[in-house]
Amino acid sequence: MGDIERTLAALGHVRALRTRLDEVEHALIASARHDGASWVRVAEALGLRSRQAAEQRWARLGGDTEARQQDVDMLRVALGTVRLRIAADPGWDDRHPRAALARATVDLACDAPTGAMFALATQALGDLDAVGDGLPDRSVRDDLREALRLLTGRPGARKI
Repeated sequence: MGDIERTLAALGHVRALRTRLDEVEHALIASARHDGASWVRVAEALGLRSRQAAEQRWARLGGDTEARQQDVDMLRVALGTVRLRIAADPGWDDRHPRAALARATVDLACDAPTGAMFALATQALGDLDAVGDGLPDRSVRDDLREALRLLTGRPGARKI
């Protein structure tokens, strides 16, 4: 076997090793997420700069992007429902010092790109919790909390 054949054979082995490493990495990410690790912690472990980079790596490795999109859609629906409930209450802004802030944050989150939507929804939930039972229908706040829980992958949530 000549030098070029050995080199090409070695490249074939590298490709096979890379495929196997991708499979191992995918399994380890799945295990970490199943055990409750956040995307931020996964990113840190992989030496990546952001949770988005870790999520993109997961997608490249064959992660369940359809389930993630369903969870993102659920968050958008929950935010839209909160927005409608707040809009239906004419005295909402006067109910609590953070009520107007909650309204503004929910409005921004409804129209934001996914990453910003998540951050704004988290802030909105904090504002809604501060308002307390002033929300006309408490279940919409619970729906928002559940949608955020699914996206963060906390224990008991469907892992994405």
